[in-house]
Amino acid sequence: MRGRRRRRRRRRRRRRRKIEEETKEEETKEEGEEEEKQKENEERKKEETHLLQQFGHIFVPTGLAALLLVVIHHIGEPSGASLASSARGSSSYRRVELRGLQAPPANVRHILPEN
Repeated sequence: MRGRRRRRRRRRRRRRRKIEEETKEEETKEEGEEEEKQKENEERKKEETHLLQQFGHIFVPTGLAALLLVVIHHIGEPSGASLASSARGSSSYRRVELRGLQAPPANVRHILPEN
């Protein structure tokens, strides 16, 4: 009986140790990933503040800038229908009515590069 008990205890101890080691490894990996994410976020914030300091005078709110990008992207289209359909998909544009937009005059089209 003693031999069986010892073996069982050893097996249990080994299993527990393996499980503990695995959990420790996972925790250290998670901590490392969190630290990397924090470093990346800090670097991104530094870059953003640097850009804002340099170009703050021409800073445009993000939503308006995105809307302008969509308009510029679709400026070569013959009608505003595709613009309205693409704008309806994203949440930031749902409140904006774009159905009334028309194609820009011909003299504006040749100034901007077509996609």
